[in-house]
Amino acid sequence: MKKLLFLPFLALIPLFYFNAEISPNLSVNNSSIKYIQKDENAKFTQILPSAIALHYNGQQYEFKQKNSPNFYIDFSRQNIEQQIRKLGAREVYLRQINLGKTPIQALDYMLYGFANFYYNVASKIQKQFIPHSVLFNPNAKDMFTFTCGQDGLIIDEQSLALDILCGQDDITLKVDAQTNPCTLDQVKANTTLRASAQTSIAGSEAGRRFNVIKALNCFNGLVVEPGEIVSFNSILNEKHNGIPYKEATVIVNGEFTKGVGGGICQASTTVFNAVLLSGLEIVEAHTHSLPVGYVERGFDATVNDSNLDLKFRNSTPYPIYFACGVQGANVYAKIYGQDMAGVTYEKVSDVQKIEPPEPKVIDDDADEYNLQEGEYYTKLYAQYGYKVNAYLVKHNKDGTSERTLLRRATYAPTQSIIYRGVKKVENEQ
Repeated sequence: MKKLLFLPFLALIPLFYFNAEISPNLSVNNSSIKYIQKDENAKFTQILPSAIALHYNGQQYEFKQKNSPNFYIDFSRQNIEQQIRKLGAREVYLRQINLGKTPIQALDYMLYGFANFYYNVASKIQKQFIPHSVLFNPNAKDMFTFTCGQDGLIIDEQSLALDILCGQDDITLKVDAQTNPCTLDQVKANTTLRASAQTSIAGSEAGRRFNVIKALNCFNGLVVEPGEIVSFNSILNEKHNGIPYKEATVIVNGEFTKGVGGGICQASTTVFNAVLLSGLEIVEAHTHSLPVGYVERGFDATVNDSNLDLKFRNSTPYPIYFACGVQGANVYAKIYGQDMAGVTYEKVSDVQKIEPPEPKVIDDDADEYNLQEGEYYTKLYAQYGYKVNAYLVKHNKDGTSERTLLRRATYAPTQSIIYRGVKKVENEQ
């Protein structure tokens, strides 16, 4: 009855034949395979050792069992040769493991009690790999908290299983080291302030101020992994807390008007400028159709919920961290990450004014503004338009500079709209 337990695992046996001619004297990696017998019917018997000694770092661990079982290969010599030639013995073995058995579980069916023995040995040798960790809390006095990890050791179970199944009874364990890619001091060095940007909300209406701060708070505490692309619109949708944005002035179809979410573009512009100055890769960005007053011409970034987004990539080999918020009359975005090693960035632009058209004068026939004849009310003041070439200048530590054209932008001028009174002035009695 005992042998029946091993029948499902007979397919493991072809691993003994790697690239050798089928014969009683087989070898794997130039090491003789022990305990193999062949009968007159070209069937092979694998007798596993009853005692196995494992060695590591000067220590020896012994496994012993009574009545080590024999395993019979129920294949003809020709079939064995075909399998080995087609797949290779190692691949045959790995395919068995992939059916759901780990190397140690497979061995345990052949060597009673081996799994418990092995896991006891492994607990004395193996060490769990723990990476250095960074806890980021932008609202704390000390934004970064660091925890030192530890390097790990893991036994190569695949190699151990192959050695045992090839009849080896005195085995030096192969152990793979798992090491942190950098020291804790290097981790700390990769959380330095790379760049910051701020824009003013002084004089903003309450609804607009609320929207700017709410949108920026979605980025506060954001951690972006190396190579990750961030979508401004996606972050706002993901971090939306159920509190709606308020109505404020927005630009729609080239005109200033009222709409829900006015001010979100100032948040995206603030983030955009911090990203630029930190040297990260801009994937997508768009300018407004009209000039805005909270940033230099050519360095704004408009968004909407249909087809305009701000996207950027963490093009550094380490995470980057966002701290955003409001301080006095300004909102800010700060980016932390890998030290920039003396590199800084500067925004430069060439600006050409576009004169606004002549004012548009409208008679106040509906008496909307209660104007007498000769009185005027300016509903919208004229603004210059601009043609802008915006550049990003990289200043290197060695004193050299590189100037890159960021974008060419055109902002339309704004026509003044004036209402004229038409009511006759009544004669005084």
